[in-house]
Amino acid sequence: MSYYHGAEPLAPLRDRDLRVLDGWFTAEEMGEIEADITESLEHRYPEPCWEDYALGFLEGFL
Repeated sequence: MSYYHGAEPLAPLRDRDLRVLDGWFTAEEMGEIEADITESLEHRYPEPCWEDYALGFLEGFL
């Protein structure tokens, strides 16, 4: 049973593609990438809303 619900790729990844992708995301770079993403998210205003029912305040109008 497959849990993947996305579209099928237009072309399969080749070995060279996998090697390049592997080089982009080496373990030693992941900390730097994570810090960059965290810094970017911290600068966003207003803070992203991760609540389950974020539009509840519109309930009376809908």
